Amino acid sequence: SVLRVATMHMDALCVFLVATTALWRGTSAEWLTTKLDNFGARLDQLTARQSQLTDTLDRKLADEDQETSQARGFLWTLEQLDPRCGKNQFACAELSQCVDNLQVCDGKEDCANGVDERDCDVFTSLGSIFRGRVTFYECSVSRIKPTFVDLETTGVRIKSWFPQTPELSFTQSASTGFNSMKIPGAGYFDHAKLRFVSVPRQDSFLKFYCQFDGGNPDSCKGYVVRKVDGHVCGRALFRRLP
Repeated sequence: SVLRVATMHMDALCVFLVATTALWRGTSAEWLTTKLDNFGARLDQLTARQSQLTDTLDRKLADEDQETSQARGFLWTLEQLDPRCGKNQFACAELSQCVDNLQVCDGKEDCANGVDERDCDVFTSLGSIFRGRVTFYECSVSRIKPTFVDLETTGVRIKSWFPQTPELSFTQSASTGFNSMKIPGAGYFDHAKLRFVSVPRQDSFLKFYCQFDGGNPDSCKGYVVRKVDGHVCGRALFRRLP
């Protein structure tokens, strides 16, 4: 009958719709999964790019800080070369004024602008370690020469009645590539010259000091000097270890 035929057509239409819906849902699920995968991959790329940009920015800022520090050190060196000041005098920055080295970091402002009391931190503070890469060494007749030298500050003593040159105790570790040795030592930090000075033992024929450039407390140039004639027989570049 017509009703039976219509019912059969309706059943077929329902089956078709159900099948079509199932197919659409499956296709949509696959399409959505693909889109999500693509989006996730793109997000990973953007995250990696962001990380690269952040690292680049950090390096730029670090380079800028280093350049600024080097510039400050260069300016400090130029100021201390002021011909109007004597060998044992400190040049007051931006002023035609010189004060004695012993007046630097003594607790009293002697420069009119107070620069002699401005930076009085001990660069070689307690626990600090500086590693030096030896670039030149002719202080010994032995063919075995040190390649690296570590200086670790083990004690700092600032005398209330003489704070200009804090006393330091340290351990020196020298490595030759074959072996290493540790030697205790004593010295002081010269605020006026921004210099770490090792006091040599009586039986030693060598002196050592490490010169900081103003504004950069994390690196210094080390010099080994013969006591008898003042000849520089060794040099090293020291950097603070983290």
